[in-house]
Amino acid sequence: MTGNQSRRPRSRKTSWGKESAKAAAIIGKVILRLLSYVLNIVLTVMLIGLITGVIVGTVFAIYVKNYIDPTMD
Repeated sequence: MTGNQSRRPRSRKTSWGKESAKAAAIIGKVILRLLSYVLNIVLTVMLIGLITGVIVGTVFAIYVKNYIDPTMD
């Protein structure tokens, strides 16, 4: 091999600004995905609670209407 044909890797300068921006973008995507999962779980539990509350409230209102006598002595 001659001096011109040697295969040494060239040393390049690292652009820390670009590297930091890429890392921040990846971290942001991970946090956004994690928050979307957590929010999805919380909203699902709240929706189940709301539906259960409506059902229980309706059944209780029907019970009061049919079985509670307003003219008690």
